[in-house]
Amino acid sequence: MKFIKYNRHNGRILACGSQPGSVPLLGLDNEAFIIVQNIPDVKGFYVDLANKTLLPMPILPVTIDRAEIVADGVDIATIQVPTEDKYGNDMTVRLFFDGQYSVIGDGVLEFSTIVEGTHSLRFDAINYKPITVEIVANAPETS
Repeated sequence: MKFIKYNRHNGRILACGSQPGSVPLLGLDNEAFIIVQNIPDVKGFYVDLANKTLLPMPILPVTIDRAEIVADGVDIATIQVPTEDKYGNDMTVRLFFDGQYSVIGDGVLEFSTIVEGTHSLRFDAINYKPITVEIVANAPETS
């Protein structure tokens, strides 16, 4: 018997494997299984909780109000990310920026900087493909 083990609350794939058919599949309270004919390459997929099938991960839906700001520490770009997954579960969105991970808890990030140049912000969450947003910070005007 071939199987995919997944989190029963969010569909995240935890493991794939096979074992003799006479041995029952056992997991923790938050784990569930689907039986498959062949074990596919599950990278980029999750288990849809409604119909227990594999679905490709969508790109994390991120919106940004502007891609250019002034590098003055005051001008901001506002980025919005989801706070719930499609099943109504609270969703943790991580931001990777400047070599560090942060968590966006309220769904909104306001970005400002005094450093001129292009800044890449990478967002990821369970069951979504990550997305990178670039913000260009231009030099302040001088008079």
